[in-house]
Amino acid sequence: MKVNFMIIGAMKSGTTSLSFHLSRHPEVCFCIDKEPDYFSRNENWKEGISGYHSLFKPKPGQILGEASTMYTMRPDYMNTEQRIFEYNPEVKLIYIMRDPVDRIISHYAHNLARKRVGTDPEKEVFSRKSYIKRSLYHYQIEPYLQRFQRESLLLLTFEEFIKDPQKSLVTVSEFLGINAAFYRDQENFETKNQSTNRKILADNHLGVLLKPIKKYGHRYLPASVKEVLLQVFGNKLDAVPEFDEQLKVRLYKELAEDVQAVEKLLGKNLTEWKNYSESYVQ
Repeated sequence: MKVNFMIIGAMKSGTTSLSFHLSRHPEVCFCIDKEPDYFSRNENWKEGISGYHSLFKPKPGQILGEASTMYTMRPDYMNTEQRIFEYNPEVKLIYIMRDPVDRIISHYAHNLARKRVGTDPEKEVFSRKSYIKRSLYHYQIEPYLQRFQRESLLLLTFEEFIKDPQKSLVTVSEFLGINAAFYRDQENFETKNQSTNRKILADNHLGVLLKPIKKYGHRYLPASVKEVLLQVFGNKLDAVPEFDEQLKVRLYKELAEDVQAVEKLLGKNLTEWKNYSESYVQ
């Protein structure tokens, strides 16, 4: 058994929606735990590989896939690409990116909803390196480009995926070598994304008690029970936090060199990241 493909990030860029749609394809067996983070967490990955493989229950003829955004979280998790390469040098990798400042805002909202941060975005974003580092997409995927063949890595943008998920999923299907007609022939298509209105477990005493259920129990609990737990013990943000224009421009300038490297890699201008270019008109 070998996992055939991995969605390796980026965080808050549509990996959950992409995973959801791929898990519905009859030729795909998707990981029971959507984000096992196995190769980022385990330096001695060979020792626990049977436990990792137990997260997959394939039917004959299915390919295996998973999605772990931790696989592109340098410098917090290093050498992940080397471990993945040692595991399967022919694995196919999918990396989806979004407007880098929008990603930071979503990342901040994610932490704010979990009561992990204060309400001052500028202080928070520039005091924790992870916000900017995880929006440096070329920096994050560079180790994979150095280790794997270029044709093993598919780069997507969140904006293209949201605009036309059907087209993006056909592209992914062709990349993975599965039947693209499964998506091409569907009439009604919508993305499944993680919005700020989605309930989440709070980081309070009840949240701590429920963490084992959230991490492991979801494999066995009925969907109705899981929904009740989220409704009773969840919290939410009613709106996306606001970043003022001055902060956005500062962030775009911080990210500019990396965005240009991504544009060069893709061979096109990322016009869907329009705020990026507009910031330099001033």
